[in-house]
Amino acid sequence: MNPVSKILFLGVFFFLVGCVLTKSNEELVSNSTTTKQDKETILMRAEEGSADAQTLLGMMFYQDNNIEKNYEKAFKWWRSAAEKGNTTAQWRLASMYYNGVGVAQDRKKSIEWYKKSADSGDAFAQYNLAWIYYYDANTRINYKKAVELWRKSAKQGNRSAQFNLGWAYYKGKGVKKDDQKARNWFRIAAEQGSLDAKYNLKLLSSDTQQVNKLLFVAPIQVHQPRQKFEGEIEKAKKAYKQKNYRLAYEIITPLVQNGNSKAQHLLGSMYFLGRGVEKNLREAVRLYRLSAEQDYAPAQYVLANRYANGQGVKKDYHKAMTLYKSAAKQGYLKAIIGVGWLYDEGSDIEEDNIAAAHWYEQAARRGSAPAQYALGLIYEGQKGVAKNLASAYAWHSLAATNGHKAAKKRIPLIAKKMTDH
Repeated sequence: MNPVSKILFLGVFFFLVGCVLTKSNEELVSNSTTTKQDKETILMRAEEGSADAQTLLGMMFYQDNNIEKNYEKAFKWWRSAAEKGNTTAQWRLASMYYNGVGVAQDRKKSIEWYKKSADSGDAFAQYNLAWIYYYDANTRINYKKAVELWRKSAKQGNRSAQFNLGWAYYKGKGVKKDDQKARNWFRIAAEQGSLDAKYNLKLLSSDTQQVNKLLFVAPIQVHQPRQKFEGEIEKAKKAYKQKNYRLAYEIITPLVQNGNSKAQHLLGSMYFLGRGVEKNLREAVRLYRLSAEQDYAPAQYVLANRYANGQGVKKDYHKAMTLYKSAAKQGYLKAIIGVGWLYDEGSDIEEDNIAAAHWYEQAARRGSAPAQYALGLIYEGQKGVAKNLASAYAWHSLAATNGHKAAKKRIPLIAKKMTDH
Protein backbone atom coordinates (compact mmCIF):
# COMPACT_ATOMS: atom_id res chain seq x y z
CA MET A 1 0.00 0.00 0.00
CA ASN A 2 1.57 3.34 -1.06
CA PRO A 3 1.81 6.19 1.54
CA VAL A 4 -1.09 8.20 0.09
CA SER A 5 -3.43 5.18 0.03
CA LYS A 6 -2.40 4.31 3.58
CA ILE A 7 -3.23 7.82 4.79
CA LEU A 8 -6.59 7.72 3.02
CA PHE A 9 -7.39 4.30 4.48
CA LEU A 10 -6.56 5.41 8.04
CA GLY A 11 -8.56 8.59 7.56
CA VAL A 12 -11.66 6.68 6.51
CA PHE A 13 -11.16 4.13 9.32
CA PHE A 14 -11.04 6.75 12.07
CA PHE A 15 -13.88 8.63 10.41
CA LEU A 16 -16.07 5.52 10.56
CA VAL A 17 -15.27 5.05 14.25
CA GLY A 18 -16.22 8.68 14.89
CA CYS A 19 -19.59 8.18 13.20
CA VAL A 20 -20.52 5.53 15.76
CA LEU A 21 -19.60 7.70 18.72
CA THR A 22 -20.97 11.11 17.78
CA LYS A 23 -24.73 10.78 17.22
CA SER A 24 -26.47 13.94 18.43
CA ASN A 25 -29.53 14.02 20.68
CA GLU A 26 -31.52 15.50 17.80
CA GLU A 27 -30.83 12.38 15.77
CA LEU A 28 -32.09 10.03 18.45
CA VAL A 29 -35.71 11.08 18.90
CA SER A 30 -37.40 7.74 19.49
CA ASN A 31 -40.17 6.06 17.58
CA SER A 32 -41.26 2.46 17.20
CA THR A 33 -38.24 1.67 15.03
CA THR A 34 -35.56 2.94 17.42
CA THR A 35 -32.68 0.48 17.46
CA LYS A 36 -31.36 -1.22 20.57
CA GLN A 37 -28.06 0.63 20.17
CA ASP A 38 -29.85 3.97 19.93
CA LYS A 39 -31.87 3.19 23.06
CA GLU A 40 -28.70 2.41 24.96
CA THR A 41 -27.23 5.69 23.77
CA ILE A 42 -30.36 7.59 24.82
CA LEU A 43 -30.26 5.99 28.27
CA MET A 44 -26.57 6.85 28.69
CA ARG A 45 -27.14 10.48 27.72
CA ALA A 46 -30.23 10.75 29.88
CA GLU A 47 -28.26 9.55 32.89
CA GLU A 48 -25.58 12.10 32.03
CA GLY A 49 -28.23 14.82 32.33
CA SER A 50 -29.23 15.59 28.74
CA ALA A 51 -32.76 17.07 28.77
CA ASP A 52 -33.37 16.02 25.16
CA ALA A 53 -32.35 12.43 25.90
CA GLN A 54 -34.48 12.39 29.06
CA THR A 55 -37.47 13.56 27.03
CA LEU A 56 -36.89 10.80 24.51
CA LEU A 57 -36.51 8.20 27.23
CA GLY A 58 -39.81 9.33 28.72
CA MET A 59 -41.46 8.86 25.33
CA MET A 60 -40.01 5.38 25.05
CA PHE A 61 -41.39 4.30 28.42
CA TYR A 62 -44.73 5.94 27.61
CA GLN A 63 -45.43 4.66 24.11
CA ASP A 64 -42.58 2.71 22.50
CA ASN A 65 -43.87 -0.66 21.28
CA ASN A 66 -40.48 -2.34 21.64
CA ILE A 67 -40.05 -1.93 25.38
CA GLU A 68 -42.30 -2.50 28.38
CA LYS A 69 -44.45 0.56 29.05
CA ASN A 70 -43.83 2.16 32.42
CA TYR A 71 -45.70 5.40 33.07
CA GLU A 72 -43.93 5.98 36.39
CA LYS A 73 -40.53 5.93 34.66
CA ALA A 74 -41.88 8.13 31.87
CA PHE A 75 -43.00 10.62 34.53
CA LYS A 76 -39.59 10.51 36.23
CA TRP A 77 -37.64 11.32 33.07
CA TRP A 78 -40.09 13.95 31.82
CA ARG A 79 -40.01 15.71 35.18
CA SER A 80 -36.21 15.81 35.06
CA ALA A 81 -36.22 17.19 31.50
CA ALA A 82 -39.08 19.61 32.27
CA GLU A 83 -37.14 21.07 35.17
CA LYS A 84 -34.30 21.75 32.74
CA GLY A 85 -36.66 23.70 30.48
CA ASN A 86 -37.55 21.17 27.77
CA THR A 87 -40.96 22.39 26.54
CA THR A 88 -42.07 19.02 25.15
CA ALA A 89 -41.33 17.35 28.48
CA GLN A 90 -43.20 20.14 30.26
CA TRP A 91 -46.50 19.64 28.45
CA ARG A 92 -46.21 15.86 28.62
CA LEU A 93 -45.64 16.13 32.36
CA ALA A 94 -48.64 18.46 32.57
CA SER A 95 -50.76 15.91 30.73
CA MET A 96 -49.76 13.18 33.19
CA TYR A 97 -50.67 15.37 36.15
CA TYR A 98 -53.96 16.33 34.51
CA ASN A 99 -55.01 12.75 33.77
CA GLY A 100 -53.42 11.08 36.79
CA VAL A 101 -51.25 8.81 34.63
CA GLY A 102 -48.00 7.70 36.24
CA VAL A 103 -48.61 10.09 39.15
CA ALA A 104 -51.46 11.17 41.41
CA GLN A 105 -53.81 13.57 39.63
CA ASP A 106 -52.99 17.20 40.43
CA ARG A 107 -54.74 19.83 38.31
CA LYS A 108 -52.83 22.70 39.91
CA LYS A 109 -49.44 21.25 38.98
CA SER A 110 -50.78 20.37 35.55
CA ILE A 111 -51.66 24.01 34.88
CA GLU A 112 -48.27 25.19 36.19
CA TRP A 113 -46.42 22.97 33.73
CA TYR A 114 -48.76 23.75 30.84
CA LYS A 115 -48.08 27.45 31.51
CA LYS A 116 -44.33 26.99 31.38
CA SER A 117 -44.54 25.16 28.07
CA ALA A 118 -47.17 27.51 26.61
CA ASP A 119 -45.17 30.61 27.59
CA SER A 120 -42.24 29.13 25.64
CA GLY A 121 -44.45 28.96 22.54
CA ASP A 122 -45.49 25.30 22.39
CA ALA A 123 -48.71 25.10 20.35
CA PHE A 124 -49.87 21.87 21.97
CA ALA A 125 -49.47 23.31 25.49
CA GLN A 126 -51.23 26.52 24.45
CA TYR A 127 -54.18 24.54 23.11
CA ASN A 128 -54.60 22.35 26.19
CA LEU A 129 -54.19 25.18 28.68
CA ALA A 130 -56.79 27.17 26.76
CA TRP A 131 -59.16 24.20 26.87
CA ILE A 132 -58.78 23.99 30.65
CA TYR A 133 -59.49 27.73 31.04
CA TYR A 134 -62.49 27.51 28.72
CA TYR A 135 -64.13 24.26 29.63
CA ASP A 136 -62.86 22.61 32.82
CA ALA A 137 -65.44 23.20 35.55
CA ASN A 138 -62.87 22.18 38.19
CA THR A 139 -60.71 25.15 37.23
CA ARG A 140 -61.45 28.87 37.29
CA ILE A 141 -62.99 29.60 33.89
CA ASN A 142 -61.28 32.37 31.92
CA TYR A 143 -62.73 32.61 28.41
CA LYS A 144 -60.64 35.63 27.43
CA LYS A 145 -57.36 33.96 28.35
CA ALA A 146 -58.47 30.77 26.59
CA VAL A 147 -59.14 32.66 23.36
CA GLU A 148 -55.72 34.36 23.55
CA LEU A 149 -54.01 30.98 23.88
CA TRP A 150 -56.08 29.34 21.15
CA ARG A 151 -55.20 32.21 18.84
CA LYS A 152 -51.47 31.65 19.46
CA SER A 153 -51.85 27.91 18.89
CA ALA A 154 -54.05 28.41 15.82
CA LYS A 155 -51.44 30.65 14.19
CA GLN A 156 -49.00 27.77 14.52
CA GLY A 157 -51.37 25.54 12.55
CA ASN A 158 -53.17 23.66 15.35
CA ARG A 159 -56.50 22.83 13.69
CA SER A 160 -58.27 22.06 16.98
CA ALA A 161 -57.37 25.56 18.19
CA GLN A 162 -58.64 26.97 14.89
CA PHE A 163 -61.90 25.07 15.31
CA ASN A 164 -62.32 26.26 18.89
CA LEU A 165 -61.67 29.87 17.91
CA GLY A 166 -64.53 29.52 15.45
CA TRP A 167 -66.74 28.27 18.25
CA ALA A 168 -65.67 31.09 20.58
CA TYR A 169 -66.52 33.72 17.96
CA TYR A 170 -69.86 32.06 17.28
CA LYS A 171 -70.81 31.93 20.97
CA GLY A 172 -69.25 35.28 21.87
CA LYS A 173 -67.43 33.85 24.89
CA GLY A 174 -64.03 35.38 25.51
CA VAL A 175 -64.39 37.51 22.40
CA LYS A 176 -67.09 39.68 20.80
CA LYS A 177 -69.59 37.54 18.88
CA ASP A 178 -68.76 37.61 15.17
CA ASP A 179 -70.37 35.05 12.86
CA GLN A 180 -68.12 35.98 9.95
CA LYS A 181 -64.95 35.38 11.97
CA ALA A 182 -66.48 32.15 13.24
CA ARG A 183 -66.94 31.01 9.64
CA ASN A 184 -63.41 32.10 8.76
CA TRP A 185 -61.84 30.05 11.55
CA PHE A 186 -64.03 27.04 10.78
CA ARG A 187 -62.97 27.37 7.14
CA ILE A 188 -59.27 27.48 8.09
CA ALA A 189 -59.69 24.41 10.30
CA ALA A 190 -61.65 22.64 7.55
CA GLU A 191 -58.86 23.31 5.08
CA GLN A 192 -56.52 21.63 7.57
CA GLY A 193 -58.73 18.53 7.46
CA SER A 194 -61.07 19.07 10.42
CA LEU A 195 -64.27 17.16 9.66
CA ASP A 196 -66.05 18.85 12.59
CA ALA A 197 -65.15 22.26 11.15
CA LYS A 198 -66.48 21.23 7.73
CA TYR A 199 -69.72 20.12 9.36
CA ASN A 200 -70.15 23.41 11.26
CA LEU A 201 -69.28 25.47 8.22
CA LYS A 202 -71.90 23.64 6.18
CA LEU A 203 -74.58 24.29 8.81
CA LEU A 204 -73.68 27.96 9.12
CA SER A 205 -73.86 28.32 5.34
CA SER A 206 -77.15 26.44 4.91
CA ASP A 207 -80.53 28.02 4.31
CA THR A 208 -82.08 26.28 7.30
CA GLN A 209 -79.36 27.52 9.68
CA GLN A 210 -79.68 24.48 11.94
CA VAL A 211 -77.21 26.03 14.35
CA ASN A 212 -78.59 24.03 17.26
CA LYS A 213 -76.76 21.08 15.72
CA LEU A 214 -73.37 22.79 15.69
CA LEU A 215 -70.52 20.79 17.15
CA PHE A 216 -68.83 22.63 20.00
CA VAL A 217 -65.39 22.84 21.59
CA ALA A 218 -62.93 20.16 20.49
CA PRO A 219 -61.66 18.03 23.39
CA ILE A 220 -58.39 18.31 25.26
CA GLN A 221 -55.56 16.56 23.42
CA VAL A 222 -54.15 13.82 25.62
CA HIS A 223 -52.10 11.74 23.16
CA GLN A 224 -52.85 8.56 25.06
CA PRO A 225 -51.30 5.49 23.42
CA ARG A 226 -53.87 3.45 21.50
CA GLN A 227 -52.55 -0.03 22.21
CA LYS A 228 -55.70 -1.81 21.12
CA PHE A 229 -55.22 -0.58 17.55
CA GLU A 230 -51.66 -1.81 17.09
CA GLY A 231 -52.61 -5.40 16.27
CA GLU A 232 -55.13 -4.28 13.64
CA ILE A 233 -52.63 -1.90 12.10
CA GLU A 234 -50.11 -4.71 11.71
CA LYS A 235 -52.77 -6.93 10.11
CA ALA A 236 -53.59 -4.19 7.62
CA LYS A 237 -49.92 -3.61 6.81
CA LYS A 238 -49.40 -7.33 6.27
CA ALA A 239 -52.40 -7.52 3.93
CA TYR A 240 -51.13 -4.45 2.07
CA LYS A 241 -47.66 -5.94 1.58
CA GLN A 242 -49.29 -9.13 0.29
CA LYS A 243 -51.25 -6.96 -2.17
CA ASN A 244 -54.54 -7.94 -0.57
CA TYR A 245 -55.72 -4.35 -0.76
CA ARG A 246 -59.40 -5.12 -0.21
CA LEU A 247 -58.65 -6.75 3.15
CA ALA A 248 -56.29 -3.91 4.10
CA TYR A 249 -59.03 -1.40 3.31
CA GLU A 250 -61.62 -3.29 5.37
CA ILE A 251 -59.30 -3.40 8.38
CA ILE A 252 -58.07 0.16 8.10
CA THR A 253 -61.37 2.01 7.54
CA PRO A 254 -62.76 1.78 11.11
CA LEU A 255 -59.36 2.71 12.49
CA VAL A 256 -59.32 5.81 10.31
CA GLN A 257 -62.76 6.73 11.61
CA ASN A 258 -61.36 6.38 15.14
CA GLY A 259 -58.65 8.88 14.29
CA ASN A 260 -55.69 6.49 14.29
CA SER A 261 -52.73 8.31 12.71
CA LYS A 262 -51.06 5.18 11.32
CA ALA A 263 -54.30 4.08 9.70
CA GLN A 264 -54.82 7.53 8.17
CA HIS A 265 -51.31 7.42 6.75
CA LEU A 266 -51.79 3.95 5.24
CA LEU A 267 -55.15 4.77 3.69
CA GLY A 268 -53.66 7.99 2.34
CA SER A 269 -51.00 5.93 0.58
CA MET A 270 -53.67 3.65 -0.86
CA TYR A 271 -55.52 6.64 -2.32
CA PHE A 272 -52.29 8.19 -3.58
CA LEU A 273 -51.25 5.02 -5.41
CA GLY A 274 -54.74 3.81 -6.31
CA ARG A 275 -54.36 0.50 -4.50
CA GLY A 276 -57.64 -1.02 -3.34
CA VAL A 277 -59.41 2.29 -3.99
CA GLU A 278 -59.74 4.65 -6.91
CA LYS A 279 -56.73 6.95 -7.13
CA ASN A 280 -57.55 10.29 -5.51
CA LEU A 281 -54.67 12.66 -4.74
CA ARG A 282 -56.82 15.17 -2.86
CA GLU A 283 -58.23 12.49 -0.56
CA ALA A 284 -54.71 11.13 -0.06
CA VAL A 285 -53.48 14.58 0.99
CA ARG A 286 -56.46 15.02 3.35
CA LEU A 287 -55.65 11.75 5.11
CA TYR A 288 -51.93 12.50 5.23
CA ARG A 289 -52.74 15.86 6.81
CA LEU A 290 -54.98 14.27 9.45
CA SER A 291 -52.17 11.88 10.36
CA ALA A 292 -49.47 14.56 10.22
CA GLU A 293 -51.38 16.77 12.61
CA GLN A 294 -51.13 14.01 15.18
CA ASP A 295 -47.33 14.27 14.89
CA TYR A 296 -46.95 11.01 12.95
CA ALA A 297 -43.57 11.53 11.34
CA PRO A 298 -44.03 9.27 8.26
CA ALA A 299 -47.19 11.18 7.33
CA GLN A 300 -45.46 14.53 7.88
CA TYR A 301 -42.67 13.40 5.57
CA VAL A 302 -45.01 12.17 2.83
CA LEU A 303 -47.15 15.31 3.04
CA ALA A 304 -43.98 17.38 2.74
CA ASN A 305 -43.17 15.46 -0.45
CA ARG A 306 -46.62 16.24 -1.82
CA TYR A 307 -46.08 19.98 -1.22
CA ALA A 308 -42.55 19.83 -2.64
CA ASN A 309 -43.79 18.16 -5.83
CA GLY A 310 -47.26 19.72 -6.11
CA GLN A 311 -49.09 16.38 -5.94
CA GLY A 312 -52.70 16.84 -4.81
CA VAL A 313 -51.85 20.31 -3.49
CA LYS A 314 -50.36 23.51 -4.85
CA LYS A 315 -46.58 23.33 -4.78
CA ASP A 316 -45.31 25.08 -1.65
CA TYR A 317 -41.70 24.60 -0.57
CA HIS A 318 -42.19 26.54 2.65
CA LYS A 319 -44.95 24.20 3.83
CA ALA A 320 -42.78 21.29 2.73
CA MET A 321 -39.90 22.61 4.84
CA THR A 322 -42.13 23.01 7.92
CA LEU A 323 -43.36 19.42 7.61
CA TYR A 324 -39.90 18.00 6.89
CA LYS A 325 -38.58 19.71 10.01
CA SER A 326 -41.47 18.45 12.15
CA ALA A 327 -40.69 14.87 11.12
CA ALA A 328 -36.94 15.45 11.33
CA LYS A 329 -37.23 16.58 14.94
CA GLN A 330 -38.69 13.15 15.65
CA GLY A 331 -35.60 11.55 14.14
CA TYR A 332 -37.27 10.50 10.87
CA LEU A 333 -34.29 9.86 8.61
CA LYS A 334 -35.88 10.61 5.23
CA ALA A 335 -37.22 13.92 6.56
CA ILE A 336 -33.76 14.93 7.78
CA ILE A 337 -32.51 14.40 4.23
CA GLY A 338 -35.51 16.36 2.93
CA VAL A 339 -34.57 19.42 4.99
CA GLY A 340 -31.02 19.22 3.69
CA TRP A 341 -32.28 18.87 0.12
CA LEU A 342 -34.46 21.99 0.32
CA TYR A 343 -31.61 24.05 1.74
CA ASP A 344 -29.28 22.57 -0.88
CA GLU A 345 -31.47 23.19 -3.90
CA GLY A 346 -32.73 26.59 -2.83
CA SER A 347 -36.05 25.99 -4.61
CA ASP A 348 -38.12 28.93 -3.35
CA ILE A 349 -36.15 28.52 -0.10
CA GLU A 350 -33.13 30.74 0.51
CA GLU A 351 -30.19 28.55 -0.42
CA ASP A 352 -28.05 27.79 2.61
CA ASN A 353 -25.34 25.26 1.91
CA ILE A 354 -23.96 25.36 5.44
CA ALA A 355 -27.41 24.42 6.76
CA ALA A 356 -27.71 21.78 4.04
CA ALA A 357 -24.41 20.23 5.13
CA HIS A 358 -25.58 20.24 8.76
CA TRP A 359 -28.77 18.32 7.96
CA TYR A 360 -27.11 15.97 5.49
CA GLU A 361 -24.49 15.12 8.10
CA GLN A 362 -27.16 14.09 10.61
CA ALA A 363 -28.58 11.62 8.10
CA ALA A 364 -25.15 10.58 6.85
CA ARG A 365 -23.98 9.62 10.32
CA ARG A 366 -26.99 7.34 10.59
CA GLY A 367 -25.95 5.44 7.49
CA SER A 368 -27.91 7.12 4.69
CA ALA A 369 -25.98 6.60 1.45
CA PRO A 370 -27.77 9.43 -0.45
CA ALA A 371 -26.95 11.85 2.39
CA GLN A 372 -23.35 10.65 2.50
CA TYR A 373 -23.04 11.19 -1.25
CA ALA A 374 -24.65 14.66 -1.07
CA LEU A 375 -22.32 15.64 1.76
CA GLY A 376 -19.37 14.39 -0.25
CA LEU A 377 -20.38 16.64 -3.14
CA ILE A 378 -20.65 19.62 -0.81
CA TYR A 379 -17.14 19.04 0.54
CA GLU A 380 -15.80 18.75 -2.99
CA GLY A 381 -16.51 22.45 -3.18
CA GLN A 382 -19.35 22.17 -5.65
CA LYS A 383 -21.93 23.81 -3.41
CA GLY A 384 -20.26 26.97 -2.13
CA VAL A 385 -18.82 25.43 1.06
CA ALA A 386 -15.07 25.48 1.71
CA LYS A 387 -13.44 22.60 -0.13
CA ASN A 388 -12.29 19.68 2.03
CA LEU A 389 -11.19 16.78 -0.17
CA ALA A 390 -10.36 14.51 2.76
CA SER A 391 -13.92 14.83 4.09
CA ALA A 392 -15.33 14.44 0.59
CA TYR A 393 -13.31 11.25 0.11
CA ALA A 394 -14.44 9.87 3.47
CA TRP A 395 -18.14 10.54 2.86
CA HIS A 396 -18.09 9.17 -0.69
CA SER A 397 -16.29 6.07 0.61
CA LEU A 398 -19.03 5.52 3.17
CA ALA A 399 -21.72 6.04 0.53
CA ALA A 400 -19.98 3.61 -1.82
CA THR A 401 -19.73 1.04 0.97
CA ASN A 402 -23.49 1.42 1.38
CA GLY A 403 -24.03 0.72 -2.32
CA HIS A 404 -24.19 4.22 -3.82
CA LYS A 405 -22.94 3.82 -7.42
CA ALA A 406 -22.37 7.51 -8.16
CA ALA A 407 -20.30 7.89 -5.01
CA LYS A 408 -18.13 4.95 -6.04
CA LYS A 409 -17.30 6.76 -9.27
CA ARG A 410 -16.28 9.91 -7.39
CA ILE A 411 -13.66 8.18 -5.21
CA PRO A 412 -10.84 7.76 -7.77
CA LEU A 413 -11.42 11.30 -9.06
CA ILE A 414 -11.03 12.76 -5.58
CA ALA A 415 -8.04 10.54 -4.82
CA LYS A 416 -6.32 11.87 -7.95
CA LYS A 417 -6.99 15.47 -6.92
CA MET A 418 -5.52 14.74 -3.49
CA THR A 419 -2.34 13.15 -4.90
CA ASP A 420 -1.96 16.04 -7.38
CA HIS A 421 -1.74 18.40 -4.44
